[in-house]
Amino acid sequence: GTASLAAHPGLARSNLGLGYAGLLGRLQTLAFRLTAPVVQQSTQQGALPQLRAATDPDLPTGTFVGPSGPGGSRGAPVPVGSSAPARDLELAGRLWAVSEELTHTAYAEI
Repeated sequence: GTASLAAHPGLARSNLGLGYAGLLGRLQTLAFRLTAPVVQQSTQQGALPQLRAATDPDLPTGTFVGPSGPGGSRGAPVPVGSSAPARDLELAGRLWAVSEELTHTAYAEI
């Protein structure tokens, strides 16, 4: 069968959050470097939730996998709760409609 799962890396030390221009970008880069050793995990650790979601046959459909640590920023990959907007069916429907509109693609309902 097929399962639908989601995962997030927590706060992983990568360049994905860097690159903003101007003073704000420099402040963000400084904050990133100062907090990295305390609140962030390696990029390898950040990949583990995605790997678990992709390979763990015991995770049921609808599972959201993320780091187990405080605030979901770092730690071993475990099933975690999702935010209220992620469970909002009306919002999901609007996102689906906008996505179809922007991609000029429509899918038949199942």
